Amino acid sequence: GFTHDIISAPDACLCQYSLSLYWVTTTLSSSGLIAGMTPSSWSEVGFTCFAMLVSLTLYSYVLGELSNVVMKGDEALVHQRSQLSLVQSFVKGRELPQELREEILGQFENSVKTRGQQTGLLDESAAEVVERLPHSLQVDVARCVSRGLVAKVQIMEYCKNSFLDALSVLLKEKTMTRDGYLFRANEICDNLYIVWKGALEFVVEEDGDMYVTKTMEPGGVIGELSFFFGMKQTESARSKLNSPGASLFVLHHKDFKELVRLYPAEEQVIVRQVLALHKDRTAMMQEHEFLDSGDNYLMEVQRSMEAAEKKKRQQHVVDMVTAAADGDLPKLKGVMREHGLTVDEADYHGRTALHLAAANGHVNVVSWLVGTMRADVNVVDINGTSPLMEAVHFKQNDVAKYLRSR
Repeated sequence: GFTHDIISAPDACLCQYSLSLYWVTTTLSSSGLIAGMTPSSWSEVGFTCFAMLVSLTLYSYVLGELSNVVMKGDEALVHQRSQLSLVQSFVKGRELPQELREEILGQFENSVKTRGQQTGLLDESAAEVVERLPHSLQVDVARCVSRGLVAKVQIMEYCKNSFLDALSVLLKEKTMTRDGYLFRANEICDNLYIVWKGALEFVVEEDGDMYVTKTMEPGGVIGELSFFFGMKQTESARSKLNSPGASLFVLHHKDFKELVRLYPAEEQVIVRQVLALHKDRTAMMQEHEFLDSGDNYLMEVQRSMEAAEKKKRQQHVVDMVTAAADGDLPKLKGVMREHGLTVDEADYHGRTALHLAAANGHVNVVSWLVGTMRADVNVVDINGTSPLMEAVHFKQNDVAKYLRSR
């Protein structure tokens, strides 16, 4: 037959390679016979190989697509089950009312059923569960989980309940591993931490040895000096030695700044409490002679805090005199009220709100400062210039006339 002719042909080597290609293609495609016949010419051999390769390609493509669909379906199902399992572990690990637990589970079950693998739900962290909840449920969870602890935090003792409610929703959970470090000495911490479960130790290193200076139990605050004053940490913080770890609530600085825009007075309440607590601790250690001239890092902390507080207050004074210069009386009143500023406080150049209001000719602001707030009309800046002199220099005749009458 045709096979014998190929083998016995003069160009036997090429023919044998062609025949080998034919049988290899036949083996790969498992369809060597077309209509029960073998090819009888070179054109039929070429066509047969081409047909078998096309058949093999289409078969592989269809099989691959079907396998992909099946695998994706299984993957989506596994992902959905892992998400729901994570939510279940979240609600079981917290003291939530049964009604709230069922509502949270129902929320995620409906989300998975309606949107499937496109939910974007959760990777590995149970903390993401809260972020995926509607705001109303976030408030309910925070009220049950973190609100009671926040109320016991010393630096927030005098804050309004509405502020603490809002702050509780912003708290994120963080888990500390066994002997893990939260931060180390000389680092600046951008977050405020509240111990929820377990305990953390503050340690200092001296001559290669580690010494525990204090232990923070649930309700303790960590990182307040860096958070409010931008100071470097004087000690390292880690999970308590030989403990299973600790759980914390974390307040990010960005979230806090957005919150205090709604509650501007509360930031000052917390800052004053931080200052007071650290001053009390320093005084107590001095009284018991725990501090000496060679070991006075707490005194340095106190001085740094006072300098930072003075700088922050000076910035509020700048805001006050700027509002006076702009003639914005409502803003001027708001800044003074929110930050407890007195009318005669001056900026870096010794200028008071009265100086700036007089120089810019804002009669209504000047009359309020002098008539209502009893501002000192004779106060002078670092150049010895009074508000009246400012008004005369800038030809603000109405203001000058008013000040002369006072």
